[in-house]
Amino acid sequence: MSSSSKVHVVCFLFLLFLTNSKIATKPIATSKFSIFSETKILTKFITLHYQFKKLTAEEIRQRKFLKRGLFLNILVLGQTGTGKATFINTLCDEDIVATNRAAPSELNIEQHTAKIYEGGTQINLDITMIPGFGDFIDNKRATGVVIKHIETQFDNMLDEECKIQRSKKSRDSRIHAALYFIRPTG
Repeated sequence: MSSSSKVHVVCFLFLLFLTNSKIATKPIATSKFSIFSETKILTKFITLHYQFKKLTAEEIRQRKFLKRGLFLNILVLGQTGTGKATFINTLCDEDIVATNRAAPSELNIEQHTAKIYEGGTQINLDITMIPGFGDFIDNKRATGVVIKHIETQFDNMLDEECKIQRSKKSRDSRIHAALYFIRPTG
């Protein structure tokens, strides 16, 4: 039985109840207004029925998901002076990463977090920055550091998923998107 036919059955039973009760036999002013009073009561009943309808499992999961917020992990890498920090600060609309820094002498991985609210939904943004990627003459080591970091995140998530009792508070730290900034001059 579909949900609309269930509503029709409930409405029919409710009308049957009204016709046998004192509510239907007691008109508001005259007998011609008794139909209007029954329809008012019926409309209130239908409205209440739809307000308190049962939510499906998918709707409950979606509400919890929107309440908890989205988790997004971004890898940002590129040469010094290409606008990585400025882009992140503009994206988050606040100063998260310091701009105009000196070129790093060695490759470091920096972690930054930010919360963005877009359309009532909270987005928890984890930013992994690798400033100075591609600044050196020999960049073979640089790609190895990035690949090792990404593989470590995947291994950590696999270890967590293979546990018999998983932690409810564990977060997915795998990279969802990578932004590689290049110089406009080539």
